[in-house]
Amino acid sequence: MTNPSERLMTKIIQQLQAEQILTEQEANKIAGKILSGKIRAEDWRLAIELSMDKGDQNAEETHP
Repeated sequence: MTNPSERLMTKIIQQLQAEQILTEQEANKIAGKILSGKIRAEDWRLAIELSMDKGDQNAEETHP
């Protein structure tokens, strides 16, 4: 059974992934920090920037 913090974290991560703001790989990297309450603004920013960079690279590969 999951606790309320885990359910909220899951919903946030799923929404960010659905909006293609966060990749699954980056979400997995920050999930523990979210649950522990030790995530910082810099952690969010890095995860999103890395996800966006990967999204841009994938777009370039599919649309030459």
